[in-house]
Amino acid sequence: MDRSKVRSFLSQVTPVPFHSDFKHRKLVEDYISALPGYRAYMIYLNGEQLFKPYTTAFSISQSGASKIDSIRLFEVKDDAGSVLAKGWCAQHELLGAIPKKHGIRGLRIRQGNIQIGEENFLADFFTEARFCSWHIGEVHLKLGTIEPNARRDAFVQSQSYEPLLEYFYGLCKHLSKICRESSRVRHSNQRRERIASNLQELLDDIELPLTTQHYEVLKAEIEHQKHY
Repeated sequence: MDRSKVRSFLSQVTPVPFHSDFKHRKLVEDYISALPGYRAYMIYLNGEQLFKPYTTAFSISQSGASKIDSIRLFEVKDDAGSVLAKGWCAQHELLGAIPKKHGIRGLRIRQGNIQIGEENFLADFFTEARFCSWHIGEVHLKLGTIEPNARRDAFVQSQSYEPLLEYFYGLCKHLSKICRESSRVRHSNQRRERIASNLQELLDDIELPLTTQHYEVLKAEIEHQKHY
């Protein structure tokens, strides 16, 4: 038994509370705790209490990091207006796929605060499956309205499940659009930075005398590329 792997698995799947270090813990707990069937238990592994692995800040790569700035709360209702699920999605810089080692990526599906399936449960609803790993959040299903299958990796098809699938489709399509726009802006900014750097190198290497007017034009173009 690998204790670190067991701890990671249990902290993600079992109905444990959020850690107090998670800045948005109270907001999320107050919102989803009223949902029928939601529970959080004190579970220990070798005397150490387990918590969900969500943190306010996390690394994306060796040279990059991001943090959760705010939380988007949402709920799913059936045609009669009854609440089927409540969820939350983290608002953060979408710098790319979140490393699997953090145990927080993906919109996790839970019922009774126990995870159903894995982190990529909703991957097929995104326009590109990889965008699922860019996001952080949970969807908590109301206990008793939707039944998990025997393996607890999906749900039994039912009338209540249909509006939930429709909501997932719309939500993931929206989140995919945000990922695509974030990627476009980031690549555009990187291109401007390269142009600005090349212009600066050109200006530094120029040996011919420049008029004050030409010099100011080049400097203005460099600043424009940096901040455009």
